[in-house]
Amino acid sequence: MKPSDRVSADIEKYGMIKDSDRVLVALSGGPDSVYLLCYLLEIRESRALTLFAAHVNHNLRGAESDGDEAFCRDLCGRFGVPLEVLSADVKKAAKEAGKGVEEAARDIRYAFFEKTADRFACDKIALAHNADDNAETVIWNITRGSGVKGISGIPPVRGRIIRPLIGLPKSEIKESLEKRGIEYRVDSTNEKTVYTRNKIRRRVIPELKELNPSFLEAVSRLSEAAREDERFICEAAAAVETDDVSEIAALPKALKNRVIAARIEKACGFTADSGMVERVAALLESGKTSKSAVLKNGRLAGINKGKLVFPGKEAEPFEKTPLENGENIIDGRAVGVVEKEDAVEVAFAGEKIKIKREKIAGRLYARSRGEGDRFRLHGVNRSLKRLLIDRKIPREERNGLLVVADDEKIYYVEKIGRSDFVG
Repeated sequence: MKPSDRVSADIEKYGMIKDSDRVLVALSGGPDSVYLLCYLLEIRESRALTLFAAHVNHNLRGAESDGDEAFCRDLCGRFGVPLEVLSADVKKAAKEAGKGVEEAARDIRYAFFEKTADRFACDKIALAHNADDNAETVIWNITRGSGVKGISGIPPVRGRIIRPLIGLPKSEIKESLEKRGIEYRVDSTNEKTVYTRNKIRRRVIPELKELNPSFLEAVSRLSEAAREDERFICEAAAAVETDDVSEIAALPKALKNRVIAARIEKACGFTADSGMVERVAALLESGKTSKSAVLKNGRLAGINKGKLVFPGKEAEPFEKTPLENGENIIDGRAVGVVEKEDAVEVAFAGEKIKIKREKIAGRLYARSRGEGDRFRLHGVNRSLKRLLIDRKIPREERNGLLVVADDEKIYYVEKIGRSDFVG
C-alpha cells in the first residue's frame, strides 16, 4: 500500500476529515509535518478543504531554529497557505513554570495551535505524529509503569486534533519525500540521546525491529486494541453513579479503578495517575473515616457518612512568627497582643487568652502545627495530631489552624481551644 493510501484509509477509518473542513496544520519544517502538508494539499481540491498552518520557533537551536521558521514561511508562501508563527522563549517559560524544557515547549505549542485554530475558525488541527512516535510513546509509558491507558498510545483523534499519519512509519515518510524531491528540515537535537525519547527512538526501537521487522505495525495493533478496551471500560464506569464506599469497593478492580479516576477528575479538575487511584482504592477498602488519601496540589479524598468525598484543598502550613505587642497579621488573619506587667493577652477570632509571664519559655509565637506537637488538656499531655482526629477536624484544615506557643509548649490551638498552661 502506498503511503498516501494508508493515510487516506486512516482518515476514513477514524473519521478525521469531512468535506469542506477548515484544517490547521502544525508545521515544524521536519519531514513528518512537511509530508502532512503536502498530502493535504493534494486532496485539498477534491475534499474542498481550506488549509492554514502554524509554526512555533522555540528559539532553542539558534540559527537552526530561525532556519526552520524561514523554511516554513517559504513553503507556505509557495503553496498559498496562510501561516501563523509564534516566537517563544521556551527556556524562560520552563523556568517560570517549574517544568522541563520539553514539557514547556509542548504546552506552548498546543496552546498556540488551539488559539490559531480559533482565530481561523478551523474544524480540525492536524498534527504529524507517526507510527514511530506512537511506538515511542507506548514504550515510554511502559517504562513508567503505565496501565492499559498508557499502552493505548497516541490517540488518532482527540477533540478537533487529528493525526492522519499515525499509522505511517517515519521511514516511509522520508522515502516518499526523497523520491519526490521535496525538501525538509532536520532537527539536530533528534540525534542526541540525552533525551529519553531520543534514546527510545535511536536505541530501543531499532533493537525491537531486529526481533520483529513489523514491530511498528504490531504496536499500532496493540494500541488500537487497548484503546477499544479502555473505551469500553470507561463507558461502563461512566454508568456507575454511586458514591457509596462499599458499592465502589465491591466493583471489579478494572471497573473500580476507572470509577475512582473519573471521580477524581470530576471533583479536582486534573487527571488521576495510577498512584492516586491506588491510594483512593486502599482508602475505600479500609473503610476508615479518620483516614484520607493525598492526591496532588493539596487535594484530598476521604470518606464521609459512607460516601467517597473530595474535600477542599489542604491548607498550607505558614511561617512561625514571633508575636509582638499590638496587631499581628498571621497568614492573613489578625492576632492581637497586649503585653502587661505580669501577663500577655492574645486575642484571635473573638477568643482571648491570658498567659502569665512566668510560664513563658523564650518567646511567644504564632505557627502551624508541627511534628510531635503535644497539647496538655485536663491534666493529660496528648498528641495534637490524635486530638485533631478525635475532634473530627477535617484533614484539609489542620495545617492552617493557628497555634500559639512558646519555645517549649502550646497554649492555644484554633478549633481546639486553650491548654492547661493558659491562665
